[in-house]
Amino acid sequence: MEVSNIFVPKGELIVETRGNNERQAKFRTPQNAILPDVPLVVLVDAGSASAAEIVAGAIQDLDRGVVIGAKTFGKGLVQQVYPVDKVNDAFLKITTAKYYIPSGRCIQKEDYKKNKDVFTNHDDSLEFDNHKNYYTKNGRTVHGGGGITPDVDVEREKINPYLVELWTEGHLFNFAVNYVSEHSELQTGADFQVTDEILLEFREYLADKEIDFNYEGEELLEEFLDIADEEQYNEDIKDLVTVALQKLEAEKTQVFDKSTQEIKEALESEFAEKFGGSSARIGAILKYDPAVEQALNIINYPEQAS
Repeated sequence: MEVSNIFVPKGELIVETRGNNERQAKFRTPQNAILPDVPLVVLVDAGSASAAEIVAGAIQDLDRGVVIGAKTFGKGLVQQVYPVDKVNDAFLKITTAKYYIPSGRCIQKEDYKKNKDVFTNHDDSLEFDNHKNYYTKNGRTVHGGGGITPDVDVEREKINPYLVELWTEGHLFNFAVNYVSEHSELQTGADFQVTDEILLEFREYLADKEIDFNYEGEELLEEFLDIADEEQYNEDIKDLVTVALQKLEAEKTQVFDKSTQEIKEALESEFAEKFGGSSARIGAILKYDPAVEQALNIINYPEQAS
């Protein structure tokens, strides 16, 4: 409510709760907005959940701003925790209601339908139906189905498994720490950029490191070979799968060259944190974020949001 009230005028409905055995409650902004007219873009993705979805959904339903990114998680249950055994420190969590945003949509995701015997008195938007319309304050049509569907979708690239391995094994972090310690002149650097020379040094740093990762589907091919051996499949079939795995291994030898831009961005975020802390790291990451880029375009050119 506090976050919404920064941007939404006093008296606007932000969220309400409904449940069979719980009194319906409506929550409205209690104060005058601090920034009632500033252009507003809300960034969301699949990790946006619960309170974040309520804020994003209210901003969308009240036509106060543009929601950009990917569909949100869909966590819209009101739950109460009751102690049932104080000796063993046991508790029972009971779902008592659901959250609804101003248009009347429920933000709970579709898989809640397996508990369809609960809350049967409410015709809500648990299952997506593009023929069931809900309306924003200005009359725009929106749909339910759980979560918040952005006004502007931004498709993200799949996570590079090679880069994930570099992150999880600490190679990016360790290289940045070592490089900064060996180049004291960089301590005062601002807007640090990873050059081709630094990329070359990082490649050399990785030369004696074991980088173990799998492409999507690679493990399934390996499992298929095991099954093929057990079931005595035709040798020609097994040979084809073996060749495919060999080609994937050959592909891995070129992965650094094919990932240089992603590696550069990842290293820049590591260096940024060494120079300016967590906030600098976030800034470095957002510099390349496609949703942020789209948001800036819409703020600068609001006609794109229409």
